[in-house]
Amino acid sequence: MGVFRLPHDLCAFNEHMLNSFSWGCSGSQASGIRWMAWSRLCVCKADSGIGFQRLSDFNTVLLRKQAWRLLTQPSYLVARVFAARYYPRNVFLDVQLGSNPSFVCCSLWSNQQLLHNGCRWRIGSRSKVRVWDDPWLPKNECLYVQSDRIAVLGDFRVCHLMYANGPSRNESLVHGLFGPKCEEATS
Repeated sequence: MGVFRLPHDLCAFNEHMLNSFSWGCSGSQASGIRWMAWSRLCVCKADSGIGFQRLSDFNTVLLRKQAWRLLTQPSYLVARVFAARYYPRNVFLDVQLGSNPSFVCCSLWSNQQLLHNGCRWRIGSRSKVRVWDDPWLPKNECLYVQSDRIAVLGDFRVCHLMYANGPSRNESLVHGLFGPKCEEATS
């Protein structure tokens, strides 16, 4: 379940078997009474449910965890193999599904958009972070730079906004490129 997206029919069949087992029903011998629907069994305990997990949701969570590992731990062997095969010049968030992907790659790629929407770059070395294309601003209201892209600058990175000899940013460059509104967002 951690590397393959299971078909919904298989998850539904297994949930039906779990429900039958929970209430003492076995196969065609429907001797047990089902006191509660499976949908009510899957309600979390905080909301007065039993806390069972839907298998399709659990499968999705495990796939997201693997995709997160590919993104955050690129030195692991599996991440290096995937990077060499599917995205040698990009990161996992930027890869497009190719012409002949494996089933594992398709399963992990199905969670890419959710990760893209929920991730934010933490500015460290700043060499990989693209100014206009990556979510890197610290404010929750606006993760992206809200100014027009300057075509002359091309692939402009956050490291270009900093002075070469120190960790401080070039205030005049930031103000000149983005204006005072974006300068407040980057602080």
